[in-house]
Amino acid sequence: ILTTTACNARCFYCYEQKVKKSTMKVETAKKIVDYITKYSPEDEEIELRWFGGEPLFNMKVIDTMCEGLTENGIQFHSHFTTNGYLFDEDVIKKAIEIWHINACQITIDGTEKIYNKAKNYIYKDEKSPYKRVINNISTLINNGVNVGVRMNVDMHNCEDLKDLVYEFY
Repeated sequence: ILTTTACNARCFYCYEQKVKKSTMKVETAKKIVDYITKYSPEDEEIELRWFGGEPLFNMKVIDTMCEGLTENGIQFHSHFTTNGYLFDEDVIKKAIEIWHINACQITIDGTEKIYNKAKNYIYKDEKSPYKRVINNISTLINNGVNVGVRMNVDMHNCEDLKDLVYEFY
């Protein structure tokens, strides 16, 4: 489910930078809940796969859909493709309790220096975005969420791959 094409990172390699920004409206989310409720098989858990841009940039739609499905008795779990920046303890708690997250894929494009340069987040605070995302990955794992780490590799970070593997090891 594409919640938005907007994103909080400005990755130099992202093809979506040239795409007109589009964000799902709550009314559309409600229609999707109605559709899923009508057509999903009874007594079968469905999987919602959230992506974007950055899907967590539109948490209102995620809340609307997950709460609607729960109210309609639909069994589901969620998988997110995300940069992981917007997860914090409160969002992770909501993701577990309301969104029924069981897995996510987070892209790490290198060790701290390479990652922070590649991601170029819109936030300009004191904390390293790399450290924030690594902390969020740890918190997700400690809360029972399966996390897959992906790395986009090209000439800017290929030398960094080995060091990154050791950081996760």
